[in-house]
Amino acid sequence: MKVMNLTQAKEQEFTLIPEGQYPVLVVSATEGESKEKKTPFIKVKYEIMEGEFSGKNIYDNFFFSEASLWRLKNALAIMGVKITDDMDVNESTFNGRTC
Repeated sequence: MKVMNLTQAKEQEFTLIPEGQYPVLVVSATEGESKEKKTPFIKVKYEIMEGEFSGKNIYDNFFFSEASLWRLKNALAIMGVKITDDMDVNESTFNGRTC
């Protein structure tokens, strides 16, 4: 691990977005793989489109494992993606979608 001097690091404010429902746009989706188990996943970046937190970002990871496929299925259904057998889920499945 790298040793660093953090005393000169700029302070930056971080605002937690309260739990709730927000209209969002998927601004990016990036495929990746977990380091330890090499489980494929998609990292999704959403942008809130309306209200007090308009313009703020929310992030989520969807892992392609049996234990978490329900999250992926629910997210895609909410975005209006038709769920089918043997779906090819990739970055383009998410990019530009709203929910």
